[in-house]
Amino acid sequence: MIELTDDTGALRSANCIICGENNGQGLNWKFCREADGVVYAEGTVPKGFQGFDGIVHGGIIAAILDDAMWWALYYQGDIAAMTAEMTVRYRSPVRVDDPLRVEANLEEGRGRRYRATARLIDPVESDVLAVSDGTYLVPRSEQS
Repeated sequence: MIELTDDTGALRSANCIICGENNGQGLNWKFCREADGVVYAEGTVPKGFQGFDGIVHGGIIAAILDDAMWWALYYQGDIAAMTAEMTVRYRSPVRVDDPLRVEANLEEGRGRRYRATARLIDPVESDVLAVSDGTYLVPRSEQS
């Protein structure tokens, strides 16, 4: 069985490539929750995460969206789940080093299964660059 928390209940995510504070090679984005329940983070993606020259790799974009949806579940009620299925629609190329904002919402959930959505935004132009929908499952070992 997979444990997402340690014996004290702390999350085992300090080395996450997107939000891990102990990952010196990661993005180190900090996720926050607004009063209306929207979870968000802002940051940039450096050149080391590019695919084509100057363009953020699609897998990194997917990872940012996935992390945001995960945090939407966690902030909604300490739900520590794992991605079961995820779809991404890429709308525009995402340029390295440009400012970005990701937002996510918990849409529904019951039992071990939850659904969340996320979008990656250019905060300067207010353009939506990518959107995602994900299904998350709480591992049986983490279920209350």
